[in-house]
Amino acid sequence: TRDSFQYHDPEYLAVDLEADKRWVEVTNGNLYRYDYYSFGWLVPRYYPHRLAEDIRRMRDIGVKGIMAEDGPIWPTVGPSYYIVSKLWWDPDRDVDELIDEFHTTLFGPAAAPMARYWNRHEKLWLKKRPGKWFEGLSNMTTQASMFSAADLAYLDQQFAEAHKLA
Repeated sequence: TRDSFQYHDPEYLAVDLEADKRWVEVTNGNLYRYDYYSFGWLVPRYYPHRLAEDIRRMRDIGVKGIMAEDGPIWPTVGPSYYIVSKLWWDPDRDVDELIDEFHTTLFGPAAAPMARYWNRHEKLWLKKRPGKWFEGLSNMTTQASMFSAADLAYLDQQFAEAHKLA
């Protein structure tokens, strides 16, 4: 079981990657990995570029498939679901094109501010910090601590602009 959200930490990633390589060897190439994408967070846990890197890395070391456990929390994870569903079929798809396709298709005239909204979330979630298994699970204080007042004001501004355009 993996929490690929933690791969913002290179040391955390290295440990998981080494274990995955050993498991591929032990299972004679019959490894399927279990992952958590949003992990039931109440705030967005958004990292599509890291997800793409991870999906490609798993393909390259011989993992046959990925099963992601999640609750259908579209308001906080929707773009990630869309992007990974496309990447599972074709890991070489361009992530930025998929992100653009998601925003344009779903938000129409409000695509630009919503793209800025989600882009800010990706930057927030990739802050440099140690990886920690189950980080923030059932802990709203930990989840909320990812956001500064300036971040919240920026995100709110993007929603307000999107609302005007929609």
